[in-house]
Amino acid sequence: MKSSHILTTVALMAACFTATAQTLKEWDDVSVTNLNRLQAHTLDIPVASADEAAAAYTPTNALEASPYFLSLNGTWKFQWVGTPERASNTFFQDSFNASAWDDIEVPSAWQVYGLRHKKQWDKPLYINTRYPFAYDKQTWSVMTDRPGWYTYSGAMKNPVGSYRREFTLPADWDGRDVFLRFNGAGHGYYVWVNGQFVGYAEDSYLPSEWKVTDKVRPGKNNISVRIYRFTSGSFLECQDYWRLTGI
Repeated sequence: MKSSHILTTVALMAACFTATAQTLKEWDDVSVTNLNRLQAHTLDIPVASADEAAAAYTPTNALEASPYFLSLNGTWKFQWVGTPERASNTFFQDSFNASAWDDIEVPSAWQVYGLRHKKQWDKPLYINTRYPFAYDKQTWSVMTDRPGWYTYSGAMKNPVGSYRREFTLPADWDGRDVFLRFNGAGHGYYVWVNGQFVGYAEDSYLPSEWKVTDKVRPGKNNISVRIYRFTSGSFLECQDYWRLTGI
């Protein structure tokens, strides 16, 4: 039986799943909440021995101290666009060059990061009595036309953030199953590793995991993430709170 390991806020880890093909329209489909995601569970700490487990455990860094955990927090490349049709269709490809993109820190909300760094992205929005988007009452699409006085309308109807970064798989992970975990990202997002589709998730403030053993390779790898500001899951996220998006 294979051992396992993990990457997090983004991180790598182990389980079985059935792969599902993607249409890249799931984000606007109320019948879909995720693709290929593993069943939610509490975290165990993968260790090689009892001594290692004792040395690794503290209340604050139990997981991070494990040699089978690789955090993907840090600087990512980032592209913001105001509408889905303006987002790159090739950014997830293995050979894509994102060097001209902005930098962004993960974890962060892109609205707050953009405000602090004088970017022309959407800004933090507080609203407590209505949806910040209009929707089609027949299909529930969040892309229906909105009045011009909506903050999110016209050329900024539904912002999309595309993220990309490289990571190096530790050599001693050879022969182990690898799992990718997002502790929170939203409001709906797709993930690729080395140009291969991994999955989609919508309930964005909950952790999501995918098995990526067959997608990672020894040495250098890349991960690509596309996040939509509004999705069909946004109907369940209308609360009295600041509307923020990112990883």
